[in-house]
Amino acid sequence: MKLLTIIFLISSSFAYAQLPTPPEIIAHFRVNGGIEQVLNPGQPTTVEIWFSDNQTGKVYTDLLKVDGKYMHMMIIKDDLSIIKNVYPYYDATNGRFLITLNMPLEDQDNQNTAQTLFIPGSYRIVADIESQSVGLRTAHIPIFIQGEYESKPLELDPVDGDFSVTKFFKQEDTEYKVRMSHSIIVGCFGFIVDFEVLISEKNDAGDFVAINNITPWLERGAHSVLTSEGLYNQFNELHYLRIAADLPLEPGKLFFRFNDRNMLKQGIQKIWFKLKQEDKFLTFPFVFEYYPPLEEGNTSPDCNNKQSMHTDYLHF
Repeated sequence: MKLLTIIFLISSSFAYAQLPTPPEIIAHFRVNGGIEQVLNPGQPTTVEIWFSDNQTGKVYTDLLKVDGKYMHMMIIKDDLSIIKNVYPYYDATNGRFLITLNMPLEDQDNQNTAQTLFIPGSYRIVADIESQSVGLRTAHIPIFIQGEYESKPLELDPVDGDFSVTKFFKQEDTEYKVRMSHSIIVGCFGFIVDFEVLISEKNDAGDFVAINNITPWLERGAHSVLTSEGLYNQFNELHYLRIAADLPLEPGKLFFRFNDRNMLKQGIQKIWFKLKQEDKFLTFPFVFEYYPPLEEGNTSPDCNNKQSMHTDYLHF
């Protein structure tokens, strides 16, 4: 099993991406007590995970919380039509994580466990941890849910005249208007990509007004997961990012940032923005194209001259 790792800390946002690493660490997955990877839709499924040293066999127990959790787990359908975030429970005495999918849990953060793997098709279970001794690590395994299924091609969201994307959603009996825009700062070691998300809700008068009651969730203002079409990059490595944002300084306006050190797969991307509005959990997906302004082989700005840094809009 290939093990993948991390990453970038930029300003107030965390971004986690995957790079190949030497196999000094082994990720162990057990599905229903074994290596079962073909399941029936809705079948209660217990997933156990732990990480060990490849030479000594010692299980890593020196884990740290990241955004309020010892592990962030994503269940991603290969066509990117479904993503579920869940948070396995950690036993610090043995370094193992355990969670049961397709079963309701009273834990509010784990509301996605009730219906995790109900739709037939191919999925990836992805797990992120951070160890004091070896840093951030990510591992993944495939899971197949039996039944007839059809992969859905991604459709790009229409782009507004100012290169932003505006979409309307209805969640929890409330109508939302969400505007996403993003830009690139070209730097010496890649690109800093900024997403700006403005969330408004329809009031009783029928007007959309920026929300002012985003609630801290997992120690941050909001979270997102970005994946590339096909889910893998040109090196056949799982390709996704987790990016967090702080609470907004202006009503409804969130900022997400990551540093693309020339490794994000170009082309169609899908991003899910996730936040908590008082007692409601909201998810807003967007599909767009990503093409950095500098083509391969071109020279980056003069790193000794800050004036050479410039900003460009992402091309949709």
